[in-house]
Amino acid sequence: MGKKSKKNSAAKKKRISKHVLRSKEQETAATSTTVTSAAEPQSQSSSGKKKKQKEAHIKDPSEAANYLILWKTSKQSWKFNKNTQSWLIRHMYEADKVPKATFSLLLEYLLGAEGNTRDRIRTEAARRARRYKEYSNRSTDLGDDMETKTEASNTVDNEERKESAKTTVTEKPKEGAKDGTSKELSPGDDEEARWRKLDEHDKRKEYKRARKVLDLLKV
Repeated sequence: MGKKSKKNSAAKKKRISKHVLRSKEQETAATSTTVTSAAEPQSQSSSGKKKKQKEAHIKDPSEAANYLILWKTSKQSWKFNKNTQSWLIRHMYEADKVPKATFSLLLEYLLGAEGNTRDRIRTEAARRARRYKEYSNRSTDLGDDMETKTEASNTVDNEERKESAKTTVTEKPKEGAKDGTSKELSPGDDEEARWRKLDEHDKRKEYKRARKVLDLLKV
């Protein structure tokens, strides 16, 4: 009788042990699922933040225009915004983003440019004007405007001499544009591709804008 009782007790312990092990396995699986589920929203949240940061670089042209209008009409309430300034300088030759009226205001604003920002703006304007000159010289169309070509050639050659001389700006800058980063005017493959797609009229329009910038920032 005693042996049978011991066997029953041992069998019961085995059943309990199996039950406990199975319970622990289920708890471990549940914990693992909970951790995975908690990690997924965090990953999605991180992805969403990156998307928002990328979208933040896309500015509405009207917002940039209002920035300049406020600077012109109400300097007391106007506040300097480095991102808006960089956007305006980066897209100042694109008429669809910086229309004629906004560009005119931007020219006034850039009178206050100083230091490296002023030098980079002038260098970029000279580069764009030189690009148009080279394009114009390669053209074999009879309808080319020879007067514009000569004017572009003379002006850009003068500006190139000035840039190579590395003259220093000594005038006191006006309130407006401030020194920024070198990323403001870093032409890339996208910009070159955009320019190649422009027709003759738009290429010349960009050249005229570059001329105005060069005239504005003469040393």
